[in-house]
Amino acid sequence: MSRSENDRPSAKQIFTSALALTDPAARLAYLDRICGPTGALRQQVAGLLAAAGDGPRENPLDAMVEAFRPKATVHAATVLQTGDDPPPRRDIGPYKLLEQIGEGGFGTVYMAAQTAPLRRTVALKILKPGMGSKEILARFEAERQALAMMDHPNIARVLDAGSTSDGLPYFVMELVRGVPVTEYCDAARLTTDERLALFIDICRAVQHAHQKGIIHRDLKPTNVLVTMHDDKAVPKVIDFGIAKALSRQLTDRTLFTGYQQMLGTPLYMSPEQAQMSGIDVDTRSDVYSLGVMLYELLTGTTPFDRASLKNASYDDLRRMILEREPPRPSARVTTLDAAARSTIADCRRIDQRRFSDELRGELDWIVIKALEKDRTRRYQSATALAEDVGRYLSHQPVEACPPSAGYRFRKFAHRNRALLATSAIVSIAMLLGTAATGWQAYRAVIAEGAAETRSRQLTQANAELMTANSELTLAKERIERQASDRQASLVSTLLEKGISQYREGRIEGLLTLLEARRAASGAANLERQSAEILSVASFLLPGSVEDVLSEPLASAISDDGRLIAWCDARQVHLKDVETGVERRLEVDAEGLAIAEKSHGDHHDVLGMAFTADGRFLALNNPEQGVVRVWDLTRPDRRPMSRSHPSSDLETDRSPIIYGERSLAFTPDSSRLVTIDRRGVMCLWGLGEGDEQSPAMTFDSHLTSVEVSPTGRYVAVCESDENQPDARPRRIHRVDLEQWGQVDQWITGERTLKFADAQFVDDGDQILTFDPDFISRWDLMQQKRMYRIRMPAYCEDIAVSRSRNRFAAGLRDGTALLAELSTGAPLDTRLEHGGGGVRRVRFSPGEDWAATAGHDGTVQFWSLHQKAPRRVALWPQFGTVDQLHAAKDSGLLLSKARTRDGSQSAEVVVRRFPEDCSQSVAERPPRTSGFVPDKEFERFLTFNRELTEVQIVSRDPMAIRTGPRVVQSEGRFWSCQFHPDGRHILVCEEDVPGPSGTITLRMWDLTTEQYTGFEYTLTGNEAKIGAFINERECLYCPISWAVQVIDSSSGKIVREINLQGRGQGTSVCPARTEFCVGESSGQVRFYHLTTLEPSMPSLKLPGPVSSVCYSSDGQWLATVCSLRTHSELSFWNLGGKVPQGPIVMQTPYSGGTIYPWGERRFVFAAGDEIRTIELPAAQQDLESSELATWVATGLRQEPTGEVRLISSLEYRALRKRWNEIRKSAIVSRHADGELNGNSPAR
Repeated sequence: MSRSENDRPSAKQIFTSALALTDPAARLAYLDRICGPTGALRQQVAGLLAAAGDGPRENPLDAMVEAFRPKATVHAATVLQTGDDPPPRRDIGPYKLLEQIGEGGFGTVYMAAQTAPLRRTVALKILKPGMGSKEILARFEAERQALAMMDHPNIARVLDAGSTSDGLPYFVMELVRGVPVTEYCDAARLTTDERLALFIDICRAVQHAHQKGIIHRDLKPTNVLVTMHDDKAVPKVIDFGIAKALSRQLTDRTLFTGYQQMLGTPLYMSPEQAQMSGIDVDTRSDVYSLGVMLYELLTGTTPFDRASLKNASYDDLRRMILEREPPRPSARVTTLDAAARSTIADCRRIDQRRFSDELRGELDWIVIKALEKDRTRRYQSATALAEDVGRYLSHQPVEACPPSAGYRFRKFAHRNRALLATSAIVSIAMLLGTAATGWQAYRAVIAEGAAETRSRQLTQANAELMTANSELTLAKERIERQASDRQASLVSTLLEKGISQYREGRIEGLLTLLEARRAASGAANLERQSAEILSVASFLLPGSVEDVLSEPLASAISDDGRLIAWCDARQVHLKDVETGVERRLEVDAEGLAIAEKSHGDHHDVLGMAFTADGRFLALNNPEQGVVRVWDLTRPDRRPMSRSHPSSDLETDRSPIIYGERSLAFTPDSSRLVTIDRRGVMCLWGLGEGDEQSPAMTFDSHLTSVEVSPTGRYVAVCESDENQPDARPRRIHRVDLEQWGQVDQWITGERTLKFADAQFVDDGDQILTFDPDFISRWDLMQQKRMYRIRMPAYCEDIAVSRSRNRFAAGLRDGTALLAELSTGAPLDTRLEHGGGGVRRVRFSPGEDWAATAGHDGTVQFWSLHQKAPRRVALWPQFGTVDQLHAAKDSGLLLSKARTRDGSQSAEVVVRRFPEDCSQSVAERPPRTSGFVPDKEFERFLTFNRELTEVQIVSRDPMAIRTGPRVVQSEGRFWSCQFHPDGRHILVCEEDVPGPSGTITLRMWDLTTEQYTGFEYTLTGNEAKIGAFINERECLYCPISWAVQVIDSSSGKIVREINLQGRGQGTSVCPARTEFCVGESSGQVRFYHLTTLEPSMPSLKLPGPVSSVCYSSDGQWLATVCSLRTHSELSFWNLGGKVPQGPIVMQTPYSGGTIYPWGERRFVFAAGDEIRTIELPAAQQDLESSELATWVATGLRQEPTGEVRLISSLEYRALRKRWNEIRKSAIVSRHADGELNGNSPAR
């Protein structure tokens, strides 16, 4: 009997009835009778039965719900009971099935052993027999394609795929021996932070799937297994059985989700999955599932009770997912019973009493944002969720915030529309009825009561509003305070790191200080402090970058440092350093023609050099034997072209001639000597009409040429490689007046490979080096004066300009300094480090040295004190194998090249460190000490015997010693100008020695006599410090204390005990505190009124001899006396704790230092009185960035990597920086702020 369409039961009813029939034959007969043998309804019911499995269900409704849920993939560690059916076959291709480890809705997973071509244990998933419907085949193929697209360490990888002989598809993936993530975290008792770190890896894996265009749609703990790799927990996302593609088709088969078909696990299902509407499911559905997983990792339970979902009907299940708001994690754990809460808290290693507090706040916000019903309010990607969790772990502000009250009310109204409408109607009806029945009788009472009610409600509402506003203000202040504290902590950390790097000489410390400047944006105090420190550090930077040249094959700098030249593979460039004007010089292709060599050695073939007067520039190509010379005073003329004659010497195996050693001008700029790789040396005249001298041909390869300081002799070094007679290497001297014949020669050792030579006098003596020895030779007597064995392989030597010492670069990472006359090494080496010192050079004044090495750095060394010390470490990536120092200026060219596949090179133009201070006066001869008055118009100094205090006037044109002298029959220990400027307070000892007595006396400058004041102190050594006010001054006796003395009476007013002897004192300009420098190396700060410590003390590496506040109170200067030198350092006082020190690299030994002007200090340095003015901070971040990048030539990428700025980028930055500086100077001129005393840096 057929049914009409209206009488036919639904697919859901047919499925429920069929599932209750356990007999397969009865079930098929029932389906044939109700649905017919074919048709869409029969296929839909068959698909539901296949997804539900063949087993019976106790409750038909439960079975229906389970049918709409995909089966969870069982992880590889789960083994089925022994009674399960065996696999259909034992071997599938090269895979031998071992045991069944999992089963899903349409597939079975086996542990299998791969036998070829590799032997390993894998997981093999195969479609169940009889599950051959189009939809199931499409889903199986989709899962296989989805996994194949993944390549992430946290996603199970597909290794192989295919079909069995029966046509059943299968795929092979890596065997994940793990447990669900929740079980692992509880078993390992991971803390909340450790769980969050693991969760971030899961988010990154899901994000990788999203980037591949795949939505998982069934994320839950059982689909995230944790396995161990080298004792590290690694989560693995598995089971992409119901995954969905966003922008591509995973399979050629038709794959669709049936109408009103719910895919996923209800406990972890997003609202849009449960809604089954026209809204498509996107990646934010997986974000919701991740939120549920995070909820369970934190609380040990899911947002909705498992039992409630399991017992709910299908419609109630959807309604719960779509409408019920999940409780906050911190509130959810409070609903657990005590035993469960104790167990869960114990698994997280936290006291159950603090369990809720641990989750309250930011973790609540993050989880609730991920679980938003409206997907537009969720995190928009798994990466965004991971980043917010990462911000929580790094104590940074999170993006998530609690939902507003208005938003919660709208959600409540949406869920309870019918209830609210009914309540509104009932309320209105009751109100109208009451008004109608009692309007006349109770009008006055109603009006009065309504007025009282409104007043009471208004009062209550106002009170609640005030309370809410107060709570909101407190919460806002608390959040702002937390953000401010985190920002201050970050800035402080970056400042400390940057200053530490800067103190070690690492130039990238300036980039770290720039990062602190960026991090301080928005906080006025932090911005000011970080900008101050960055500006002062840039001002005191030891050295600076002037230009960057990319891909140069050769480079040169003129003796006066005004011109630099370089060439690349196409042209020659010439730049005026002072004006910045650059022009190109005409050159033919032959002059630049070189063959590319391995390891980038072709970058060292060409040689360039200027004449001493800077008129001529020469380019030598030793490979081609061609020379080009430009007359720079006549830019319209073509270069002079010269060619070496041919030679019979074989060049196939000749050593590389380094271009920088292949040419040399005579000092009078009239002639040029060049060599080539064929053993030919030529002498060229540079004047018009000069005839070429005959070429000198040697029977061995030449490596370098050097002209003597007088210009008469030439030293040329030959190589012993490939010589059939195996003779030792020789260095020849050729007299230019008798060109063509060798005047003298010396012989080296046969076993040596390279050599070089430098003249050390007018031409009769020469200094040679090879890998093992440095020797000095007397060419006239044909004998060696001395030979020094090098402690390591010697790569380079440099002779100082005064020719009193030399330096040798060694491959052990050091540079040796030695006396040139005797060859005696100095005690201390320059510890460069890295793979060896490739080049070493002296500055023109010989007070600095530069070393360059294989480690890709150029380092500056101070030679002012007894022991050399490194002051700067400039990164220059690659091997720095060329250094060119201008003879008469502080410019230095350093060329580095990489030896990797890129074989690139660059030249950086730098300046040696310069003295930032200026000389303003000279002390009288044979005097010591220095005490200025407030205006620095006069200063006090002692004679060498300490028996006189001389009063010296400072005149802008000349310095004169006045006739006013305070004399003592004993000796003076210290003195100080009185604040009134008319008196001097002196500390005098009557008899030198332990039996002497210290007396404080006041000298009147007007009458030139002592006043009646006189006070005797205990001890035999003391120092008068700064005046606190017009009467009181600080006094440091020999005991470890500082005393406040009334200068009018000599009485001790107050006293503070110290940890060392007081060496120097200073009072801040605001007269609120003072500081004391101790012999123990401490600087301590005290309140003037209470004498209590005002801020943390400073620790210096040696005794503190002097301290001084700047006039604006922002900086503190300290002088620290070390064994070999003194350090003048500056500390910023703009924050809660002092930041520093920023050390001024100065040749001057410390004495005393005083303020002079707002940011200016004055100090004694030897026989000079010098001043240094700290620069004002850059007002905006762009100026700070440009100043830092231009000064260092470096930039720091967001990844933290430091890189050298390219040539084009550097010049653009420098142009922009010059424009800003020019604009600032014009503005300061207009405001009248620029004067002649401003420092020029």
